[in-house]
Amino acid sequence: MKRILALCAVALMLAMAGCSDKTPATLDDFKGAMEQAGYHIVDASGQFDKSIAESVTVAVKDSGQVEFFLLTSEDNAAASFETNKSKLEAKSGGVRSSVSAGNYAFYNLTKDGIYYSVSRVGETMIYAEAPEAQKDEVSELVDSLGY
Repeated sequence: MKRILALCAVALMLAMAGCSDKTPATLDDFKGAMEQAGYHIVDASGQFDKSIAESVTVAVKDSGQVEFFLLTSEDNAAASFETNKSKLEAKSGGVRSSVSAGNYAFYNLTKDGIYYSVSRVGETMIYAEAPEAQKDEVSELVDSLGY
C-alpha cells in the first residue's frame, strides 16, 4: 500500500511539473529562427483586426508557411487558438495530438499529406501548415521557440 501511495505521489509531482507556465517567444525570436531556417518573412498585420491581433508575421518556405500572432490579450489568444483547433478537428481522420496546460496549448494534425499545427503560449499563437515532407522541420522550429 505504501509503495502504491509513493508511486502515486511521484506521478503527481511529475504531472504538476509539466503544468508550469511557458514564456512566449518574441517577434524577433520568431523572425530570427525562421530566417535562419531559410524562410521568407512577410508582415501580414494589415489583414487582421487590430483590436484582436497587434501583429501577424508569416514565414514562407517552399509550400509551407508558419504564422506568428501577437494578440492583444491572452483571452484573444485562447479564443483564436480554439477557433483554429475547432477547424482542424472538423477534418475527419488523420493523426492528431493535443495538450493544454497552464498558459499554453497545442494541437497537431497530419492528414492527406499535410501537417497542421496550432500552438499558443500566453498572448501569442503560432499556426503552421506545410507538406508532410516538411513536418519534422516545421515541428522542430516551433518546438525550438518553446511551443
